[in-house]
Amino acid sequence: MHCTNCGTPADASATFCENCGTALHPSSAGSSTIDIGPATPAWQSPGSANAAAVAFPPQVEDKGRRVIAYLIDVVPMVLLAVFHFLPIVGWIFYGLIHACYWLFRDYTGASLGKTALGAYVTSEDGSPSTTRQRILRNAPLAIPGIIGMIPLIGIFFEAALALLIFGGEAVMLLLTGRRLGDYLAGTTVYRKGVNL
Repeated sequence: MHCTNCGTPADASATFCENCGTALHPSSAGSSTIDIGPATPAWQSPGSANAAAVAFPPQVEDKGRRVIAYLIDVVPMVLLAVFHFLPIVGWIFYGLIHACYWLFRDYTGASLGKTALGAYVTSEDGSPSTTRQRILRNAPLAIPGIIGMIPLIGIFFEAALALLIFGGEAVMLLLTGRRLGDYLAGTTVYRKGVNL
């Protein structure tokens, strides 16, 4: 389960988001419900009990930290490149792993790198991202792996295509703050609020 306000993962039994204070479950006591209006995140309520514990609201992640998260995400695929030493079958298997890894790296809302840096994927307006958006934003990064699964052709084109696509995505990220995948899926990356 994820918070509907900031996207932070939460336990199914949690009543409030530990990051922003938003109510996670409407009250179900009795047969009638009371509308108390939209939940206000703790960082927006100076007088709330949690206000002292939250210093900053979630915010758009800066370019430098996104590049660092991106590089962290590359590490597992570099390590798995040993499969290239297996003739043909190894290239095909690596291509499959490559495509699946990049397509589903943000499936839970945050990749390894984003999790390490306390960031998560949102829609471009800051609302929670959908599973479709989190997969679509990584489609360009999966293309080299798909090409790599084609016998012989993959051997010649996978590495060059990966360098071109990954390099291009990194340059776009540094210049615009968003990758091509972000533009395709309508996503961006937010940093969780900082707790003091």
